[in-house]
Amino acid sequence: MKDGVYSNWADQSIYGVPQGERLTMTEFALRYFRQPKSSDYGSFTLNRKKKDWTWQDVTDKVKFTEKPLTHSLLKLESSEFDKTAVDLFDCVMRYMGDMHKKRGQTITDCVYEILSACHKNQVLADEVYCQIIKQTTCNKSPKADSLLLGWRLFTIITAYFAPSTSLQPYLIKYLNDIANDPRRPFNGTANLCLINLQQTLKYGGRKFILTAAEVEAITSGKNVKRQAYEFPGDQKKLISTRTITVAEEIIKDMCNEMNVWSEIEQAEFALCYILDRDSSLRVLSNNEYILDITSELETRNEKFTLILTRTVWIHPLREDNQLYIDVLFFQVMPNYMAGLLTPLPIGSKAQLPAKTLDDAAKLAAYLHLASGNAADSLTDEAVQTLIPRTVLDRAQLSPSNWVGRISQKLAAISTNTNGNLARLEFLKIIQNWPLYGSSFYFVAKCQLAEKTYEGPVVAVNKTGLSILSPANLDVQLNCPLSTIRSSRKYNNANGSFLDIHLGPENDPEAAILTIATDLGSEIARVIGQYVYLSSHKAQTIFNTRNVRQA
Repeated sequence: MKDGVYSNWADQSIYGVPQGERLTMTEFALRYFRQPKSSDYGSFTLNRKKKDWTWQDVTDKVKFTEKPLTHSLLKLESSEFDKTAVDLFDCVMRYMGDMHKKRGQTITDCVYEILSACHKNQVLADEVYCQIIKQTTCNKSPKADSLLLGWRLFTIITAYFAPSTSLQPYLIKYLNDIANDPRRPFNGTANLCLINLQQTLKYGGRKFILTAAEVEAITSGKNVKRQAYEFPGDQKKLISTRTITVAEEIIKDMCNEMNVWSEIEQAEFALCYILDRDSSLRVLSNNEYILDITSELETRNEKFTLILTRTVWIHPLREDNQLYIDVLFFQVMPNYMAGLLTPLPIGSKAQLPAKTLDDAAKLAAYLHLASGNAADSLTDEAVQTLIPRTVLDRAQLSPSNWVGRISQKLAAISTNTNGNLARLEFLKIIQNWPLYGSSFYFVAKCQLAEKTYEGPVVAVNKTGLSILSPANLDVQLNCPLSTIRSSRKYNNANGSFLDIHLGPENDPEAAILTIATDLGSEIARVIGQYVYLSSHKAQTIFNTRNVRQA
């Protein structure tokens, strides 16, 4: 219970309560429920002579009633809370069919009113738990679906709100007693409530209110939604997504498909959504509820895609799973084609080194095969889809010249190289490049001491943070991970900024790198992931991948 919200009698002895009754709702009612003004709790015994509040009165408090409440069950300190509790019990009865709904009112309206009140005042969540327990105990309603709907409402509340520490053991015991007894009706639903509650205690509960469709689905007994997720490369996967499924669980499921079983390696991946209207991407926190995200986006009439991405690149490339290879390939290839992985010589007219041209031709050959094309089908028009735009612009070679260079590389590749092998070979070449696996951010300005970098590209990878020249991706400043101490995002009249504190661990005077960007939260998140996961590298690089046995 929240101190001072309703009375806590836990430190008083309970006279006359049999040992077997401990942690029952009857005991909880005796401790915490509103009592008749004339009752004398301190002298309560089973042999009492006064009839202020009999044992039967106590047990009746936790049993089904067909009548609305006139006061809250719990002794709430506020008369306003008391009135709200009475209104919430009416909502419970209307949802269960034991009271007529108001004109135009739906079951969704009843659920919304309950969730909104409990969200605003957490103490009311305990009250609602007690009310639902009451209405699902010894339910003798003439309405055939009353008990069924009461339990389904129970599944919704356990997905949203954690009980107080005082109620929690009683609530868990109530659910456990029913879930573990196959003779009890709705023991399966009680077990589902326990699962929901465990998830709520771990992740904090759902935050966004259910859509009407979700309320109706749960009311009709449908607790699982077949939600579409994507891997980079447009490979889709339908996953059974429950009311309480969080991003971390989806990441684990999708990583297992790629034969990634180590929790530390799985932590290098994240679930994101991409909006169709502007292709903007947001990385979800591991503890975010999937149906919170989809409900919010659907309420805004947004079309979106949920996609798995690799955000941290510490573990080395593996060759044991084709889906894994495809995911990395289709995530890296756009950055390569945008010219973000190929450093160029300083100076707009500087000639490209022969190795840069050779690498570009070799990688173009693998890209050509990776798309399923035959080696002899290369055309002049295909060149611009195979060579990074920055290399094309600087090399100033004709398409036919590029076709000749790429054809030479194709001739040297084994005829047994199919699209799958070509994607692997492409990755094996660029995995050793300094910017491989980097997350790139185009920012307005960076400043360190008296030095200002205008319009640079910020790259974050396993070596640290680098500031790159926008013209040729030349490294202008490098900040190793070991020198990054902390970060702070803030806004002022001049815009949004991210301060990164740099310096040796024991140096009291840290230098501050200031980045002018709206992407501060994302940059800080990725840096934090690298710092955390790098500290676990020694224990994860060997003997951490439990390969599934065929």
